[in-house]
Amino acid sequence: LEEVIKKEKIEYAILTVKDKDAVLMTQRLINCGIKGIVNMTNVVLAVPKNIKVINLSVVNSLMELSVGTQPVK
Repeated sequence: LEEVIKKEKIEYAILTVKDKDAVLMTQRLINCGIKGIVNMTNVVLAVPKNIKVINLSVVNSLMELSVGTQPVK
């Protein structure tokens, strides 16, 4: 992971690990120089102020879609 991020100059990551691994993986990403993370776990990440995190829940997104696409009665 560390070699690939540095070699490819990757700046952003999508975090899709088990919740129990989220904090450790986030720290690894930050140590590699990642500037932003799309967090798809259920864990609230504590990151330095210079790291941008967007929390994304597939379940919540699907629920939002279903409400917006219900037929009008």
